[in-house]
Amino acid sequence: GKYIPATPRKRVTGLVLVGLGFLLTIFCLSQLRTYAPAPARGPLTLIFALHPGRAGSEYFASLLKSTGQVRAFHKVDPKMNEDVLDMFLQKPLAETKELRADVKVRALERQAEITRKQGLNFYAETNSLFIKTYHDVVMERFTADENYRVMAVLLRRPMVETIMSQYELQWLRGEAELARRYEEGYYSVDQFAYDNANINSGIAPYPNNKTLASLSADALRIDALIAYNLDIEMKIQKFVRKWKDHPRVKIIEAFVEDLVEKEDVVRFIEDEMGISISSSKDGISHKIAARPNTIFKHGITLPRTAIRLFKFVDTYRKYKLGLPDEVPRYMPNRTEFEEEIKRREADEKARQEKLPFPMNWKERQAYLETGILPNRTAAELAAGKKKEESIFDEKEPE
Repeated sequence: GKYIPATPRKRVTGLVLVGLGFLLTIFCLSQLRTYAPAPARGPLTLIFALHPGRAGSEYFASLLKSTGQVRAFHKVDPKMNEDVLDMFLQKPLAETKELRADVKVRALERQAEITRKQGLNFYAETNSLFIKTYHDVVMERFTADENYRVMAVLLRRPMVETIMSQYELQWLRGEAELARRYEEGYYSVDQFAYDNANINSGIAPYPNNKTLASLSADALRIDALIAYNLDIEMKIQKFVRKWKDHPRVKIIEAFVEDLVEKEDVVRFIEDEMGISISSSKDGISHKIAARPNTIFKHGITLPRTAIRLFKFVDTYRKYKLGLPDEVPRYMPNRTEFEEEIKRREADEKARQEKLPFPMNWKERQAYLETGILPNRTAAELAAGKKKEESIFDEKEPE
């Protein structure tokens, strides 16, 4: 067809439409920039949870994350476990400091940069490796920088429940690993946890090493778990003594059993931690509802483990290894558990009197279910019973 030039009026209309489209595009882009998070201002707070593991740390991380104000993780790479942990156990702190700083501090600096770009002032990691493998290099780096603050949350769960949870999940299983823990102590190669360097790690974790030969595998593992938890607690106490007065460090204590009701969670996070969550309380409620319940399969071991724990604590205090003199809330009540263990022992005696000969709880359970007696000689049975009961006797065997 024949080309017909546009009239001046059409040209003006077209230019106006193009101009309006351009202005609309600029406006839309400006609105996108308006809703993008602005970089955070002020110091960035790094939050770490100090605990031995199985203390509710994943649940705690989910609570922090649900506030919308904290970039929170339970476990984040690099986790500083496995090979790094083994290296940490086998060498003095000074020999591994540079490597640990290069791995973890650099990673935290990158995480801090991402957190700031998201417009947040809080970053959290809640796994148990902080107090085990990298707290020293992290504190040295970030407490010296005015752009950072550190918040250490002492995450508490009743210690006996923690030990039994670790036991149920097969922590410290294997004869070779247990033997090494008894010989060297746990996480104590260079006396890191102990204030008194004259007490060697072979004595410190264990009230009476002569009991080793008489302990069953389960009893030995419970002993090792008790020693591990107390050693971590001494590390925590040492950390508190060193950093409690630093102007850029805040140390608070959190009991997991207190973080169940919505109002209590909001109060703790806002009042104790200083994090505003007024716009995201519905998310907090959801996290509380999703909290898992731990069910112990061997309830009878709980009070007996408590009695054993008391013996360890008495020994640690005797050698002044760094545990607090007062009885903290996370430790069991002696009177309550001593009465419970006596009641259970009386019940056990009554049950044994009804059996053809003494049996441990596994043999008794099998016998009651099947009616078949254990295929053991009298000598084997006596030896087995002695092994099972020796860890819980009121007097240590000579």
